Amino acid sequence: MPPDMDPQVENGVFPRHDTERLAIAEHWRCMARYYIHVLNGHGLELDHEGVELPDVEAARRHALQAGVDIVASELKDGCPSVHLTVYVDDEANERILTLPIAATAGGAENPA
Repeated sequence: MPPDMDPQVENGVFPRHDTERLAIAEHWRCMARYYIHVLNGHGLELDHEGVELPDVEAARRHALQAGVDIVASELKDGCPSVHLTVYVDDEANERILTLPIAATAGGAENPA
């Protein structure tokens, strides 16, 4: 949490005017960074920046949407079929999700 967002506490009670600062502090404390990597016909594309999300389920939804967007773009560009795998790693570089996605110009398969 950034130091300038740490709310001041008096006697264990947050002053009423600091409730917004408390919400910001909670937000920063609860967010984790996830890295979304994509293996496709062009090779493995690594995410070096990551994205802050509240939990693994949010990371799964984010990764799935990223994969679907890539598939849609490839199909729009004229590829007859697209196969890719989206990997999600946590802040410790541990693989927490693997999402295979395949689609053809006639229909799509989705793991979720």
